[in-house]
Amino acid sequence: MKFGLLAFAVLCAVSLVACKEDASRFEKLTRQAAKTPVIEMDSAKYRQYIDVTARNYSAVVMFTATSPKYGCTICQEFANAFVKFGESYSMHFISHPADFASKPVFLVKIDADKGMDVFQSLKFTTVPHVIFFPAGQAKPSISQDWYMPARSFDEEAFQSFVASKTGHKILPYVSPMVLYTKIASYVAGSIFSLVVLRS
Repeated sequence: MKFGLLAFAVLCAVSLVACKEDASRFEKLTRQAAKTPVIEMDSAKYRQYIDVTARNYSAVVMFTATSPKYGCTICQEFANAFVKFGESYSMHFISHPADFASKPVFLVKIDADKGMDVFQSLKFTTVPHVIFFPAGQAKPSISQDWYMPARSFDEEAFQSFVASKTGHKILPYVSPMVLYTKIASYVAGSIFSLVVLRS
């Protein structure tokens, strides 16, 4: 009986430590995501935050090689589109915090220069890749179900992929300055057209 109670107490203590570690990881990622829409990681951070057991958050991870030495011509374009999507993603969760609270998903970028051993462990021979790592798995497993098809890497493709995996419907974010510029162009064009038509 005493052994059973002791074993139960040890199990509870281990569970509490694991929960605290998971909460701590979540809090650190949330702080990083508040600073930048796409969190850049190296191999050590990948192992600390993504390749862990019992995550209470999901991650969409972009694996890329933006350095010219790798000769990946689409990687920079791909990374820019991912960051642009990240901006829309951040704005969505700023205006809808309950969505993030119910299904937290972090956007992560790992570049070959900072994570070559991760690329090798995942047996990547080409880049770029986008993989969804769902919450709750014991360890991330790479399966075709979690891959984003490489047909096109634009903001719309990222929106569709994330929506299919998480249910989060992210609309493109247009900054107020861009919006005001478009409105001013439209008004100026309309006025110019009216002046030309009247003369």
